[in-house]
Amino acid sequence: MQSVTLSLFRFGTMGDRLWAFAQMGLARFAVARIPGIGFHKLCGSGSGEGFTPIPNTAVYGLLATWESLEVARVALETAPIIQR
Repeated sequence: MQSVTLSLFRFGTMGDRLWAFAQMGLARFAVARIPGIGFHKLCGSGSGEGFTPIPNTAVYGLLATWESLEVARVALETAPIIQR
């Protein structure tokens, strides 16, 4: 059965946050090559309450569909781009 995941990633230091921001453009190619992934979207997050245009550079997400729950688990535990 197809599964959907929403993975959230936190970054603490300014260097890590800059790296994560760069991955919003660069990682999409690596994410597309993960075996078993379908639709996927790299997501940023906002700060404050409700929707604001001010970004929260400490939190990013990956919304993805997978062939199955087991494929999702294996990919999220082993895919090099996710591990980085």
